[in-house]
Amino acid sequence: MGNSIPIFYVNAPFKASSHIGHFSQRMRFMSEFSDIDFAFIVQVIFSLLAIILVYDAISGERAHGQLRLILSNSVPRANLLIGKFIGNALCLLLPFGSCFVLGLLVVQLSPSVQLTNEDWARIAIMFGISALYLLAFLNLGTLVSCKTRTPALSLLILLSLWIWLIVVHPKLSVFAAQKFAPVESEARMGQQLRQVYEDYQQKKQKDQKETGGRYGLLLFIQEAKENKKLYDNFLNEFAQQARVADWVSKASPVGCYDSAMTAVAKTDVASHDRWLNSVRSFWSVYTAFHEARQQKRLEGKKQEADEMKKNPPQFVMTPESLSESLHRAMPGIAMLIFFNIIFFMLSYLFFLKYEV
Repeated sequence: MGNSIPIFYVNAPFKASSHIGHFSQRMRFMSEFSDIDFAFIVQVIFSLLAIILVYDAISGERAHGQLRLILSNSVPRANLLIGKFIGNALCLLLPFGSCFVLGLLVVQLSPSVQLTNEDWARIAIMFGISALYLLAFLNLGTLVSCKTRTPALSLLILLSLWIWLIVVHPKLSVFAAQKFAPVESEARMGQQLRQVYEDYQQKKQKDQKETGGRYGLLLFIQEAKENKKLYDNFLNEFAQQARVADWVSKASPVGCYDSAMTAVAKTDVASHDRWLNSVRSFWSVYTAFHEARQQKRLEGKKQEADEMKKNPPQFVMTPESLSESLHRAMPGIAMLIFFNIIFFMLSYLFFLKYEV
């Protein structure tokens, strides 16, 4: 996804581009890789640290005989499990929180960055979502440790699950969306665009012969409007496919985390579509303005057309509020809470029957 769209009233905007000048080839190459940002570090690195921290929480102590010794002192298993969860959570979240605060201090000291109160609220929410995500992996690790007999087997299963959740499942979400919500190919749309172009070429040639090209600009605008209808159909199908991929990805904590974080940060597909739709709506207004000016010129009202030129339409986009972002992020947050509850409850049930 790009971040700029040129506006021409004879060319309907289709998609954004960020490929500029002689850097374009390098930018296309780099776009094939994920950005190593805060969300990526939490999603990949800290989740792996969470697994390494708890893979032997129960099975490891059983293998070394420590679990039998602890439970011989009439310690309730529920208290032991809760104590381990709190201890592991503190061991993970305290260093994570310290790094988070240190990063914020670096950002705050930068003279080029000015954060508003809403920005600070979004940052706090993002930290809370990240904590929920890491706790989900802690609970998953505890669950597997409560179900296995040796720490080596626990680590093997958890690493396999980590690879599945981080690497495989997101790819399957995209594949499922392409399978169940197919999008018309751009090649097919290109054929339709060429047909529109050929039809209007005939009209322009006819206008050139009969009026000397008097209505040429209006025909260009009408052709752009026809192209926009084709673009709208394609983009609507693409948006539906993106929604299907997003909901399929919510079957794992990784997809829920990514969905919630990008919604709060306003970097998700929906935020991009919101901006793109605003640009396309403005294009319609901008085109209607030039169409009206040209019509007045054809009617011989040159002075009125020149007066209109002094007040062209301006692009205005209302930014998404924090409450709107939270509303979109709530399904992902709710699913993260659900995963934490389910993983902890299953850990408790398995631990009650665990043989020491």
